[in-house]
Amino acid sequence: MKINDLIKSSVVVCGLLSPSAHASLVTGTATLSINNSAFDAATGWYAEQFFGAGFNNTAISGSSTGGTVYGTTDTLSDQLTVNTNSANINNTSINRRVEATTLDTGNLQVGQIGLSGAFLLDPDPTNTAYAGSYLTAYDFRVVDNSGQWFIQSYDKYFGYTDFLQLVNVTQSVDANGNLSLSGSLEFTSDGWGSLLGANTSTIVGAFSLSPAAVPLPASVWMFGASLLGFVAARVRGMAQSA
Repeated sequence: MKINDLIKSSVVVCGLLSPSAHASLVTGTATLSINNSAFDAATGWYAEQFFGAGFNNTAISGSSTGGTVYGTTDTLSDQLTVNTNSANINNTSINRRVEATTLDTGNLQVGQIGLSGAFLLDPDPTNTAYAGSYLTAYDFRVVDNSGQWFIQSYDKYFGYTDFLQLVNVTQSVDANGNLSLSGSLEFTSDGWGSLLGANTSTIVGAFSLSPAAVPLPASVWMFGASLLGFVAARVRGMAQSA
């Protein structure tokens, strides 16, 4: 075997170690940031508590405790895990649901990204018309509707409701079929925006989705390293005998 052929073989090995491009179900973690000052200014309400995936089987109410507590001027930055279940998991007795992830990056307008998390919303203390009230937004999904991304909440009585929409969106799908998505957040003119009488032109937060890293198995790296070492040794031996 010629030296050039061995070098070509090593290039092929490197290619084998590099995952090929393909579509895949969305994975990773979403970060949802809410600027309570802006949220309050737009609606007269603010996000008082956030409950993560550990509370998926818990009924959220005005007396719920254990979540991360925020004030009216705080900025939330909470992680919502992308769910891995392929079908919705319902717990109708407490009006909760673990939304499925069915969106394949080969066609972003079919399917959804299920997110675990819940917000307890309270009226601003100066919003006396709603004193003592609370609202809950939870069991989210992210969908692409004709190029517009929406974060929707679910309730067994009202179904899916637009919670926030993404604007100034940046999105990409890498060579491994992983989706990255980010944008600013506004209310829509219906759904939660209508319920809260929101100013729909106010940026109230930001959203970003980062794909989960999927490392190659150790056995693949060991095989590749051994083969490359063999190729290098052969090249040295052939060069010395030339």
